[in-house]
Amino acid sequence: MSRYGNYKNAIDDFSDKNGGLTPWDVEQLERLATGGNPKVGRLVETSKGVAGRTYNNEAEINGKVRVYCTDGSKLLCNPDSLKVKGFID
Repeated sequence: MSRYGNYKNAIDDFSDKNGGLTPWDVEQLERLATGGNPKVGRLVETSKGVAGRTYNNEAEINGKVRVYCTDGSKLLCNPDSLKVKGFID
């Protein structure tokens, strides 16, 4: 949405092209524009079978993502080696 400058312009443009927006559409666009929930992420399993979660708002470290394991430990993993088991909204 960066080409619009702000999400309100994007809403107006989308609405004009698609005959209007539902309240759900507006809510989703606002969440995308403002960054949404900082706890959004994925439930993952590492290549060694360790369960954990990632957060979408965290930057990669040398091409790896932080995995917060269910036992309280933290790992750095290659994102390609993780199996996505679910999503956290």
